[in-house]
Amino acid sequence: MLQLIRDRAQGFVVGVIVLFICLTFALWGVEEYLGAGATVVVAEVDGSDIELPEFQRTFQRLRQQAQALFGDDFDAADWTGETAKNSALDHVVEEHLLLSLADDANLRMSDRQVAEQIRNSEQFHDEDGNFSAETYSRLVNYMGFSEVGFEQQIRRDFILNQ
Repeated sequence: MLQLIRDRAQGFVVGVIVLFICLTFALWGVEEYLGAGATVVVAEVDGSDIELPEFQRTFQRLRQQAQALFGDDFDAADWTGETAKNSALDHVVEEHLLLSLADDANLRMSDRQVAEQIRNSEQFHDEDGNFSAETYSRLVNYMGFSEVGFEQQIRRDFILNQ
């Protein structure tokens, strides 16, 4: 039986069919590989997309703030439902709207103001009460920021608080 199939599978038509099948799988694989990095948009605000990583960072930040605020009374189960996710999404949308309004009003924070804000934060001071660059770098890295990213977050928070 197999010999009969092998004998008849030697022709030009069979080669074209096999080539067509190979090309189909190859193109499908390439498309899947290239499409794997597609962004997931969770909301659109004022023509600007809010992508999944930004939503996830905000969700984690809000969860960490709640954990720090409630301490031992923090219940992780409260953060697994749709209510917590919708609340975090509302928070991201509100931030985008406020930043858009702040941008329209030309609200800015200078480099000097950022440096002053950081220097005055007691969390970055050593035992003597002086600003410590080493403590600053260590805590910023512990929070998951680069120093530039942390400074951008300070600017963003300052503008949102205005």
